[in-house]
Amino acid sequence: MSATGDTNPDRAAILAALISQVCDTILEAGDCLLQAVDGVPAKAGQFAQLYYIREQARCVATVAMDVHLLVINHRLDNLVGLCRVAFESRISLYAAMRAPHFAAQKLLGQAQGNVREFEEVAKGAPGNEVFQQALADHRRLLQQMREDYAGVAERTWKIKEAARDAGLLDDYNDYYSILSKAAHNTPAGLAAKTDPHIIASSLLRLLHDTLETAAALVFFRERDDTAPQPVTQAWEALIPPLEALGERYRNLYSRLKEVMTNLAPGHL
Repeated sequence: MSATGDTNPDRAAILAALISQVCDTILEAGDCLLQAVDGVPAKAGQFAQLYYIREQARCVATVAMDVHLLVINHRLDNLVGLCRVAFESRISLYAAMRAPHFAAQKLLGQAQGNVREFEEVAKGAPGNEVFQQALADHRRLLQQMREDYAGVAERTWKIKEAARDAGLLDDYNDYYSILSKAAHNTPAGLAAKTDPHIIASSLLRLLHDTLETAAALVFFRERDDTAPQPVTQAWEALIPPLEALGERYRNLYSRLKEVMTNLAPGHL
């Protein structure tokens, strides 16, 4: 059996080579994304939005780097789950760009979650001054954020709602369920989450999401009929490598599709 877990030597060699090339491209895409993130400036009146955009973009880039490290060390058990995390972060980033108050609402939700968590911890240790002080600090932070974001209605967002407002509902419908089932290894007619076909397709999805996240910071348009408004100041230097990586992605996608089409259904 190969390192990819495939028992057919020829098929295993083809998929292993493809996975290696996708993995190397993911690393380059992650580096481009980090450069884009570093070029996002701070702007008065846009702190919540730009902070949240940087946070989500950096999450996608971090996943790309981590997945590359896992693949080259043949640690594949949690790989699909990480690809799903990047997919969710890309949706959240797009939603922060397009949905009014999304970023502020998500940050308020995180702060509320921190307060609830420390309330549970402090409840179990009423005499612990460290926990009580941490709880008080988080409550003060939440109150300050509510004052800073006065007028923003507090609400929770489901991932499908975020995808809808982000303009990514088609992507969500096409891929989220598959990534979730593979990540949790649920009985849905899928092979094991370390199956090389699932690994290869998940890596391609991660490469796509990493490139699209970087492109969003470089080529962002509020509408299709508006001129690009780069979010990152590094946009000009990033256009050539992103275009080259996009071409590599399309070639890799075509090759994987060809490999999967040529395999007998009983081998998948």
